[in-house]
Amino acid sequence: MSIVEIVPNQSLNGNIVVPGDKSISHRAILMSCLVDEGCKISNLNRGRDVLNTLGLAKALGVKVNQTNTNSLYTDFDRKYPKDFIEARCGNSGTMARLGMGVVSGLGITVEFDGDESLRSRPMDRVVSPLSQMGAQFIKRDNNKLPIKVVPAKLKGIEIEGTRPSAQVKSAILFAGLNAEGKTTYSEAKATRKHTEELFALAKVPFVIGHSDSKYSVTIEGPIVPSGFELNVPCDPSQAAFFVAGAILCNNSHITIENVYLGKERAGFLEVLKRMNANILIESDKNEILPTGTLTASSSELIATDIAADEVADLIDEIPILAVCAAKAEGVSQFHGLSELRVKETDRLATISEMLRDFGTKVSVFEDNLIIHGGRTGTENPVEIDSHFDHRIAMSAAILALSLKDSVDPIKIHDFECVETSYVGFQDDLSALGVLND
Repeated sequence: MSIVEIVPNQSLNGNIVVPGDKSISHRAILMSCLVDEGCKISNLNRGRDVLNTLGLAKALGVKVNQTNTNSLYTDFDRKYPKDFIEARCGNSGTMARLGMGVVSGLGITVEFDGDESLRSRPMDRVVSPLSQMGAQFIKRDNNKLPIKVVPAKLKGIEIEGTRPSAQVKSAILFAGLNAEGKTTYSEAKATRKHTEELFALAKVPFVIGHSDSKYSVTIEGPIVPSGFELNVPCDPSQAAFFVAGAILCNNSHITIENVYLGKERAGFLEVLKRMNANILIESDKNEILPTGTLTASSSELIATDIAADEVADLIDEIPILAVCAAKAEGVSQFHGLSELRVKETDRLATISEMLRDFGTKVSVFEDNLIIHGGRTGTENPVEIDSHFDHRIAMSAAILALSLKDSVDPIKIHDFECVETSYVGFQDDLSALGVLND
């Protein structure tokens, strides 16, 4: 297992292009399994999670002509294989949950399984509503992987999400494409709209509703999506690490272009701005997929409170925001983080452990995180256990770079886990002038 040593007290300067958005890449590949003609998808995320989803698409009969590492052309004649298919998800909850929605009405048998971490994560949040649509499963009593989806006919339903989850919404809407009648998914607060954006690209008719403070999406199936072209915008969750790095490190200034800036994915920018971060946001003209350029530079941060109803819009950025809070002046509080406990790790626990190892005073009360900022640093050598969680590893790297008083390089164990989502993370650090030991 790899150990990376980060030399502290460095600066980040220059322009980079971060990987294509992981969430959009998953959905684009899965949509290509359902269309009536070929698709052209460029700037795909090249992480292991997305490669596993591409493997499922190929198993379902999608013919892939990959022109380079992150661009591909697909062709599909909708003749699904009759044999049993194994869907190996690795560490990807997105692939597992959305994939179940995609295949549940295709009349084929697919077994979804993953690594030890994914096997511990809850799948009932999609299994239950899909079952209400008529989907059939062979599974263990605890609704955790491995789970086998078997042939069944689906019917449209009206369902309201019990918690904010774009994965559940997407699974139901994908299943609704192969269901008879109307499928309506509603949620108290709109989650990321990537599936709706893909529907628009693939000419799938859908209706957005706003009533009684609820957001809803309705489609009427069965529907065969049209082929589409998509240049996947850059991932804001990956950009967040470098934005934070520029803010926290001395004498730093970076620019990141073509970043996806949909409202439900840009919450971390609003949090950083109220922490007094120097960030400039320039929006591009894009009718379906909102994008823009981010510029960030060294800042003196102040503490903030993150309310529970904000968390859904910045769930993937909580680890790096916690790093920013550790460097900010004052006490920050993060509320309503229960969803972090069922990520790749119990992220509430691993974030707390990481910050304590860096010398920050941290406390956890139920699902709330309290960070006493401005005290990061320790006289002893620092070694961080990533727990094979890519966001913990990258967050630790950014915090290590920003330390001003540390003499010894900071060691981060099992750093190869960043390949789950961000192939080339260390190359981009180097492009911004960062040196590893």
